[in-house]
Amino acid sequence: KEVLSQQWEGEDKLVVVGTMDGRVHGVCRETGSVKWSVETGGPMLSAFQNSSMFGEGTVVPSINGGVFLLGEDRTLQALPVSAQELVHNSPFVGEDGTVYVGAKRTQLLMIDAETGQVE
Repeated sequence: KEVLSQQWEGEDKLVVVGTMDGRVHGVCRETGSVKWSVETGGPMLSAFQNSSMFGEGTVVPSINGGVFLLGEDRTLQALPVSAQELVHNSPFVGEDGTVYVGAKRTQLLMIDAETGQVE
């Protein structure tokens, strides 16, 4: 996919960067120094589960779109559904009859590029 961006030429020539932990950073393009960071309310990927359903493990999303079950013995088992399928086909019934429900959340913040203040 094409990435769309708009350059901003303030006094620090900032690049605005979003990270997987859900933060947005103003980074000086010339020096790489971080001028400000903003917490946006959580990571870009997260999982919620009913503990009675997966009592033996934890559902873990991956950044490449896979969904895994992390067992108590620290082994990973790929689930038969991707994060995209969970969101776009929700609710989704897996081959074993398990019903999966996914959601996508969109958030819009207004951030002053000079100061990092959320407006």
